[in-house]
Amino acid sequence: MDVFILFLLSLSVALMSFIGLIFSFGKTRVFFETYKQDILFFSGGVLTATSYILIRESLEHNQLGAGIGWLAVGAGITFILTSLIPVFHHHSAHTEHKHEHEPHSGSSILIGDALHNLGDGILLGSTFGIGGIAKTLSILPQLMIHEAIQEISDYTILVQNGFEKGKALVWNFVSSLTVIVGALGTYYFLERFESWESIILSIAAGSFLFILWQDVIPMLRRSNPLTTRSVLLFVLGIGIIIGVSQLGDHSHSHQEVETLLQLNPVDSRIQML
Repeated sequence: MDVFILFLLSLSVALMSFIGLIFSFGKTRVFFETYKQDILFFSGGVLTATSYILIRESLEHNQLGAGIGWLAVGAGITFILTSLIPVFHHHSAHTEHKHEHEPHSGSSILIGDALHNLGDGILLGSTFGIGGIAKTLSILPQLMIHEAIQEISDYTILVQNGFEKGKALVWNFVSSLTVIVGALGTYYFLERFESWESIILSIAAGSFLFILWQDVIPMLRRSNPLTTRSVLLFVLGIGIIIGVSQLGDHSHSHQEVETLLQLNPVDSRIQML
């Protein structure tokens, strides 16, 4: 029963990936098409703040040299995967010419998001395994709000890079399923997955750095001329993500889990396997 509850909780986070549907109908669709460039600058701010938070957490949980090394691994993995997986090079017919100089076509967004969600799943699973449902529910709103903002940004960038809207939603959901993998894996192998989290965070941070350098910054430079509104939206994206992260600071949750692990180093579920 506990496993099913954890599955539902992690699935609720993954389902935030479909939030892009709100831009598919009626007036919200018109709003998205009209202000797509403005949303793009907001998305750039969101990804910049996410990169900063991941890098900070990476360096907090690793020695400087190891942290930088895993950042480089994350960037390298993202580059290799976006170069080798052909499905990610899709362009819709009406954007083929416009995006012909974008070889990665937003695929790095999906890879970085999958790694980031895997880390969130580890946090969710370790909190549930040690603190129970009540403690998990206390961090769930923050995770869902952060995921919703992140997925709106990812959806916007994928559409801008030539993905059809339906395909962008589906791939967003697929990349979000790693939160379930992280949560259930941590529930059964608590100590092992918890020890991997700092590495996964570092790789995710490197992936997001690659995203910023390869996709987001060039995309923003090609957009309409820089305006005061676009700068404010970029700053707003940064501010919202940092503000949401402060509602339930991950570093505090990690420290609580590590303390409880020291008090109860071998979880009963591991003994049953």
